[in-house]
Amino acid sequence: MLYYLLFCAVVIGGGYGALHYWQRRIRTDLSIGAKEEFARIGRTDAALLEGLSEADFEVIYTETNMPRFPAYLLATVGTFLLGSPIILGLLAGLAYYAQQWGWVPQPNDMAAELYLGSGDASLLRKTTPETLSYIIEDMAGFYYFFGLLFFWIAVVYVLMRRYHKKAPGDLREEILRRR
Repeated sequence: MLYYLLFCAVVIGGGYGALHYWQRRIRTDLSIGAKEEFARIGRTDAALLEGLSEADFEVIYTETNMPRFPAYLLATVGTFLLGSPIILGLLAGLAYYAQQWGWVPQPNDMAAELYLGSGDASLLRKTTPETLSYIIEDMAGFYYFFGLLFFWIAVVYVLMRRYHKKAPGDLREEILRRR
């Protein structure tokens, strides 16, 4: 588990470093674009910029034009990496207690009623109860798979909902909102 946590730290730290470097470069480009856009709007629609300094306009311009998806992608990957072992541990604990409380039938009980095959050639007649027990125990992987899949879908749902909810309007709307 220690190696996994170190791997997560390297991936998330490296991703954050790359994101920060990339955002700095994009902000530099956006500041140049903000100066040009401020001059253009000053010529064509000076009333819109009334009471707004060039520095304030640059902040608004950067917020409306800065790509946000890479930061959300990094948050999603980080949540997947750090949350998956926790979810698997919770699923294992849930399976253990469900078995202790009698909510899950024992593999031998299920193997006695399991017929895998068609017609006269059934797996029950060809294999030992121990083999059938292993087949039943491996069906628990089904619950782990779909539990983890549900967790991933929930993470994407929550983060993408936040992504779209926090989306800025266009430049004109943001300028009018800030005045």
